[in-house]
Amino acid sequence: VICVFRKGGMSGYHDNPEQKIMGETLIIKELLPLIDQKYRTIATREGRAICGFSMGGGGSIRLALAHPDLFSVAASWAAALGSRNAAIASPAALARQNVDKINGKVRFLLIVGDKDLTYASHAPFIEVLKDLKVSYEYQVLPGVEHNLGVYYEQTGTKFVKFVTAGFADLLVE
Repeated sequence: VICVFRKGGMSGYHDNPEQKIMGETLIIKELLPLIDQKYRTIATREGRAICGFSMGGGGSIRLALAHPDLFSVAASWAAALGSRNAAIASPAALARQNVDKINGKVRFLLIVGDKDLTYASHAPFIEVLKDLKVSYEYQVLPGVEHNLGVYYEQTGTKFVKFVTAGFADLLVE
């Protein structure tokens, strides 16, 4: 397994040319090809997952929805699913736009605390996934605020098992 951690700053993991922030381009067009070039990867969607916490969680969901040909799994803790920029396609809009490309092909896990500042953004997105009949797993953690350590303590094993399920078939001996 190769894990790459990219600090997103305040990019939202999308491109914002006016501010010269190209978060999506950096990940999709530069980072992924670089990793595939430098390391022995399974350079297909079946061999890739994208995950994150907070803005990184929202970014992982958004990028998997925008690029379902590149990822088979997207998982998040406390995903920031809202957008500060109306010009950027929301996760809900991307799900509607790419439903045929994601349904049955990309697995989604969303975990959020009911005291987390991102909690309110989950319900509308989950409703869209339900309406589109997109498969997902969703868990609400009672009493949990925006604290990565608590998310990890309560659901770290579940998170890892969800992300890695299905990858065993890809192993090369």
